[in-house]
Amino acid sequence: MNKKEQWLQEELIAKYQKEISSKEGEKLKYNFICYEEGMLKEIKEGKYGLSSSTYFSNQLEGFMMDAKDAFLMSQYIAISLLAIFTRTAIEKKVPIENAFAMRMACIQMLEKLSTVQDIQNLLECAKERFVYLIEFHKREKKTRTIVERCKKYVQLHIYEKISVEEIANTIHANKDYISYVFHKQEGIPLVTYIQQQKIQVSKTMLVSKRQDLESIRRELGFNSQSYFSTVFKKHTGMTPAQYRKEYGEKEKQYSM
Repeated sequence: MNKKEQWLQEELIAKYQKEISSKEGEKLKYNFICYEEGMLKEIKEGKYGLSSSTYFSNQLEGFMMDAKDAFLMSQYIAISLLAIFTRTAIEKKVPIENAFAMRMACIQMLEKLSTVQDIQNLLECAKERFVYLIEFHKREKKTRTIVERCKKYVQLHIYEKISVEEIANTIHANKDYISYVFHKQEGIPLVTYIQQQKIQVSKTMLVSKRQDLESIRRELGFNSQSYFSTVFKKHTGMTPAQYRKEYGEKEKQYSM
């Protein structure tokens, strides 16, 4: 930095220090702090709609600076607030890459704006998008927790009769809701998942144990032999007897 640039910088700093120390400057500082805290509070509380601090542009333009300075300062404030929004989202467990992607998209939009009011509108929009992002990932986390608890219940009770209603009662959730959440998350109905897990265990039992089919059926909680065979064939393409004959023989060959 040459002497001229240094002098200009010092002159600008002195200028703004004087203005910010003035009565109007003190009011501006207070309003900006209130605006920032208001926006941050609304994001943390998940509030949509316009911020209560809608005086952003009026305060800037009423301050002792020309329109160009007001616009530049509003840009700096916007970038600062977007950083705070991003940090808040990450603290609320939004994945870092998602929070930063939102921030970069907002900054890219910011670069195309030309008025203080446009920046005000962008910040209000950004606040709502970050609120939505936080709420979305909160729901996603809740969904994953429900799915994980359903799967855990199935694994712990694999040798019992399992119903969606029993799972719902155990995890204290609505039966239809957990069915919907599970299907949406995993791509298959919860009932189908239960069947798949039981059939997977039965395949091991058919090959490695000498139990008769009726014993296996009872041990895995199927209501009848015919139902066991129907479900087994649905998921494997063959009956339990055919599966034992096919893979039981191979198991013997490998063990010899």
